Amino acid sequence: MVGMSIKPQPTEQWIEVTIESYLATLTAASNRTYLDQADFDPGDNSAALTIACANGAGRAQ
Repeated sequence: MVGMSIKPQPTEQWIEVTIESYLATLTAASNRTYLDQADFDPGDNSAALTIACANGAGRAQ
């Protein structure tokens, strides 16, 4: 995703998302991943939980 805008109206709301396309060839990669989410929202530990689930944490041994 390159950009997002919310366009509210009295009876509805539109969310417009611009996806990466030719812009990727014009700029360098941001090197951001899902794992960086905690940098923006310190309370969000979903990336760590996802990795723990993928590695089998909590599975009976």
